[in-house]
Amino acid sequence: MLRKIVKSTTNWCFYLAYIPLYVMMITTIMDVIGRFFHKPLPGTVEMNVLCLSSLSILSWAFIQMKKGHVSIDLFLNKMPPGAKHLVNSLTTTLALIFAILLSWRAIPMVLNSARTREWTDVIHLTVWPFKLLLALGVAILALQLIIDIYDELVKFRKRERGKVAISVKEYE
Repeated sequence: MLRKIVKSTTNWCFYLAYIPLYVMMITTIMDVIGRFFHKPLPGTVEMNVLCLSSLSILSWAFIQMKKGHVSIDLFLNKMPPGAKHLVNSLTTTLALIFAILLSWRAIPMVLNSARTREWTDVIHLTVWPFKLLLALGVAILALQLIIDIYDELVKFRKRERGKVAISVKEYE
């Protein structure tokens, strides 16, 4: 059940991430065209910074779900499958701790930003919704990481049972 909810939420966030992508494209194109007429679009850099952070944060959980994050397999390829699952669960647990801490520490940032009415300098856009996206996006990533840790531990357990069964057969 948790897997289904996280998957649909992750997909929804990924498709929601298209909005800042399109905003970035449109504002950049308008800015470039405006520069030809000596009228650049004010606040393009601010808007693109906010949109890029939103785009990446909303995509993190989806990329984790698809196993699209960068991993270095230099040592993992030389390990037995059981050890690979243990190492993957350990590194995913470290990522989970980081995600929980990041989400937890983002909440006071959001509250402070809303309380002080923080906004951007040029276009006067309120900043707290973008900081809220950070807290929510990382919380969804944490849920996906929990699912991944569970999957890795299940794979490890199945692998270890298979080893015991093989060794018993060899003994007979």
